[in-house]
Amino acid sequence: MRLSRNALVVLVIVAFSAAAFALIMATRPSDSRAGDRFVGSWRIYESGSNAWVVLRISRAGAGFSVYVPSVGVATSYKFDDDKLVPTAGGQAVFSIVGGRVVMTSLHSSPGAPGSSVTLEPLAAQSTAPDKSADDASITEGVHVIQVAVQSWAVDHGDAYPKAGLVVPGGAFAAYVDNWPGNPVTGRPMTPGRGPGDYTYEQLKGGYSFRVTGYGVDGSPIVTVP
Repeated sequence: MRLSRNALVVLVIVAFSAAAFALIMATRPSDSRAGDRFVGSWRIYESGSNAWVVLRISRAGAGFSVYVPSVGVATSYKFDDDKLVPTAGGQAVFSIVGGRVVMTSLHSSPGAPGSSVTLEPLAAQSTAPDKSADDASITEGVHVIQVAVQSWAVDHGDAYPKAGLVVPGGAFAAYVDNWPGNPVTGRPMTPGRGPGDYTYEQLKGGYSFRVTGYGVDGSPIVTVP
């Protein structure tokens, strides 16, 4: 059976289109892995708390988990329409805009625009040596604060300072020659649970204490004494 010229042209076009479609489908990332662009550690600066907040986005089975180390809260997400959307309890949607991860808060009122913020890759997350150096600097800073707390007690009847005093300023800071810096923010270490921050607790009626330092990923890395 002979085919007409027009029929041959149609067959060639169909075959070419099918081959092109197959090539596109073979080279595009599968939906099951496309969301991996979001995986990593990210940080957001909260002006209200004057601190960085770290988010860890990781694979969790067929979906994803968004974990905030400073508060110990993890939320389940799924990849849908090029976004990470919460499956339950989440307060934000993550998207890729201009090659950067953007977090947009959800609002209960219909049509209300959500506020968006661009996430920054966590400092030193790309190379282990940098992370180790920054964590070592944070640990050293905690020990500097520890020595200052102990020196304070020598001058105050063996009673350690109240929590509100152990800050980079005021009377307590006089016990520190050079207040330790936060390698993540580039500013002095401050009370908090963000990367490079520390928490100080006065225990046993003021006759004991505890200082905890938080690493570049927001997790506790050192507690003294």
